[in-house]
Amino acid sequence: MNRRTGRWRGRIRLWWPDRNPLRRTCDRVQTVLTAALIAAFVAGAPFVAGAAGHWEHTVAVRAEHAQKASRHQIGAVLEAGVPKAAHSGYYRLGTSWGNEWPRARARWVTPDGTPHSGLVPVPPGTRAGTSVKVWIGPSGQLADPPLNSANVALRSRIAVVLGPIALGLLLLCAGALAGFALNRKRLSDWQADWRITAPRWSRQQH
Repeated sequence: MNRRTGRWRGRIRLWWPDRNPLRRTCDRVQTVLTAALIAAFVAGAPFVAGAAGHWEHTVAVRAEHAQKASRHQIGAVLEAGVPKAAHSGYYRLGTSWGNEWPRARARWVTPDGTPHSGLVPVPPGTRAGTSVKVWIGPSGQLADPPLNSANVALRSRIAVVLGPIALGLLLLCAGALAGFALNRKRLSDWQADWRITAPRWSRQQH
């Protein structure tokens, strides 16, 4: 614990903006850069969160309108029943999570009179010949239910959270790249100083 505390104190002392003659230009640059990145995140996170939420809301609303215009709900007749015991796990029906329903083959006819068939999720215990509601796309094939206002709101809230996270990761990457460049500069300066100091040090030893 003491070793870790001392390590952090050393880093703070290295970056603290005082007149320490041992602090090199690279150290001062890194101090300013770190402060700038922190300030950029603090100032930019609220803006990015609002912008990401607004953008995702706009995209989701457009998708909602497009899906509601192109998808329709019609009745389908089950060709086979489902036992009451058929129930397990989870499935994704449309855009929400729920208890898994088994799938049974059903047939339906699109408004233009074209017959279709496929596997549709139905509650356990549903008998053959039962009419169930299914969503179909423009081609008459099965489709997920269209987005609704709750889905749009959820996607917007997720974007509000992920926006600042993405900004933080971007700033961390920028800081890491800058730190890598500064470390190379420190090593280059140290090697240059050593080429000057080494001969003098060798003569003093002899």
